[in-house]
Amino acid sequence: MVKLNSPLFSFSARRRLGDDVVFQRRGHLNIASVPQAHPDAKSPGQLSWRTMFQKVVSLWHALSPSEKEAWESSARQNHMTGYAWFLSQALRPNPGIYLPLLGGIMQGGIDMASFKVENLPDPTANQEPVTRKYFDDNMPSGGGNITIGNYVGNNTEDLAIPHGLGSTPKAVFFTRVSLPPYVWAMIKPGQLYIISIATYGDNVAVWDVTNFYVGNASNYSFTANAAGTAYYWVALG
Repeated sequence: MVKLNSPLFSFSARRRLGDDVVFQRRGHLNIASVPQAHPDAKSPGQLSWRTMFQKVVSLWHALSPSEKEAWESSARQNHMTGYAWFLSQALRPNPGIYLPLLGGIMQGGIDMASFKVENLPDPTANQEPVTRKYFDDNMPSGGGNITIGNYVGNNTEDLAIPHGLGSTPKAVFFTRVSLPPYVWAMIKPGQLYIISIATYGDNVAVWDVTNFYVGNASNYSFTANAAGTAYYWVALG
């Protein structure tokens, strides 16, 4: 129904029918129809999008002439106007535009093209990012190290093998390539287990910050120190 600007019986009651009624010619008939109109935004999602659109439009009008010309120039290759290209980019998930619109502030060396953030301050909370330098400077000393090596057995008790960790090992694993190809694990101080044949174990000297030890006179083959046999190990610190 046409909405009047003044009371119906007023001499100034007037309004354009073309805003509310469309006439179409079909055959020999003139048909009047009401054009479809999009309902006003009502849901929170619709209102949010409309609000962002209005803010982006305001942001476009706040650009300087040189900034608008830059958008016009980049839009030509996409066969768009600068205004349309600006809106298409601004209404994407883009923190460089959304954050200022929502009242936030972007500070520091932020490079949106290369996805880099430089000059980060040192963190004060668990969820804050850190720089590579901060990580390297504050990584706990010792621990988290891995060393590898090899030795040749000599049928002696408690043969000292330098592990090079600089701290007491957390575990040592080693094997030999000769038959049978046993695999050992040293996960407790002074306890040597053969993983490849269940839990057979023997006591050896307790490891320290410099060496771990192999070889027990009860059976040098089972305790990783058979004469002339090559062994390969990995130590975890």
